[in-house]
Amino acid sequence: MPEVPTDPAINLNDSCGPEPRPDTRFVLTTTPTLGAEVVNADREHGDQVSARFEWADSSGTVLGSATSAPGWEGRHCTEIPEGLLADGQTYRWRVRAEDHYQEPETLEMLSDASDWTAWQEFTVDVTRPTLPVIASETYPQNATGGLVGTPGVFTFSPGESTDVASYRYRLVPGGSPYQQVTADAEGRASVALTPTSFLRNTLYVRAVDRAGNPGPERAYSFTPRRNPAPLVTSTVYPENAPGGAVDAPGEFTFSPNGAQDVVAYGYRLDSGETLQTPADTPTVTITPDTAGPHTLSVWSIDARGYLGWTRAYTFTVN
Repeated sequence: MPEVPTDPAINLNDSCGPEPRPDTRFVLTTTPTLGAEVVNADREHGDQVSARFEWADSSGTVLGSATSAPGWEGRHCTEIPEGLLADGQTYRWRVRAEDHYQEPETLEMLSDASDWTAWQEFTVDVTRPTLPVIASETYPQNATGGLVGTPGVFTFSPGESTDVASYRYRLVPGGSPYQQVTADAEGRASVALTPTSFLRNTLYVRAVDRAGNPGPERAYSFTPRRNPAPLVTSTVYPENAPGGAVDAPGEFTFSPNGAQDVVAYGYRLDSGETLQTPADTPTVTITPDTAGPHTLSVWSIDARGYLGWTRAYTFTVN
């Protein structure tokens, strides 16, 4: 006599392998594949074994049954046909093993059956979640937000859905693959993201419900703020005016102009070498070696290494 089947589980596609299986009792198809491991301890007569599956509504009324093809021990499966299960309804199913053999020295075909497994319960859920709601104080939608490189908290809410279990999200630009965050009991979740580009960023988010149904994707765009261009002053070489002389050194002083977390300044005279000076020594000496107009380009560098906007300071050497 065969043993009671073990490892009863639902597959989400029509394969009879061990995966993929739902993490919960909610399934996202109306035609789930039922499966179990079947063992027949009595192999004396070359028995073949099959699995009989039976499914019922939540009250226990049997709605249908099916038997897998006779074969060897292992995993046996059957798919519930289309049109028998409805979205939002709860069902139960069970399985037993049956062997089929020919009585020795006769033509009589006999069969034995194991006991049934315990009833397994599941709920059909094929309704996709709606668009999620996204909010961030640091980076408001369609607006200029926090300083580039500053972490911002983004909160995801379920909108009209009532069974959101997680969210998939990705920030562009950034190049990272989609990530997933688990929602709380109210279907909400928060993630901290750090934009690394001061250009327009877009956060793509979709809700995933308890059965694994992904909803439509919402695009949330925002623009991180870049530090303003620094102020530049010089007594010897005033801006937009003649001053100094060829090979005459002049001091140039840089100040933040409202920039945050400045640790250094980068600067370059015309197309020459790019240099840096620490923010606590913001005065540099430059010695022009030709007469006429020159441009000193200056930008701030913050503590995270991001560059601010560039100041083009023009002056003329006498």
